[in-house]
Amino acid sequence: MATPEGRVKNKVRDILKRHKAYQFWPVQTGYGAATLDCIGCCNGQYFSIETKAPTKKLTPRQRGTALNILAYGGTVFCISGTDGYKQLEDWLNECVIITKAQRSSRTLFDTTGSFTAAQQEIYS
Repeated sequence: MATPEGRVKNKVRDILKRHKAYQFWPVQTGYGAATLDCIGCCNGQYFSIETKAPTKKLTPRQRGTALNILAYGGTVFCISGTDGYKQLEDWLNECVIITKAQRSSRTLFDTTGSFTAAQQEIYS
């Protein structure tokens, strides 16, 4: 049986999957920079999510991480239940589909030769 926070995470995963958003749920091990529970992108819009059991609040470290993400132009969601699910759904519904012309600042820079010319064309 899932924990209260686990149930919130599962619901958020379902919402992101339904909206075809990229999502990554890193396992923090104490090495490297801190991040929130989920790092994601939808139609060119970067976001991060911290999930909490109902009534729980962000730790000071999580709050600092969230503020850093906001300072660099990202969107942050702190979700513990129904209101948070609705805010996330509304935001994902408003994400504008990025056209090729709008994507010019999202060009793929590959100096490693990892991508074919055809793959790179998609992002230029």
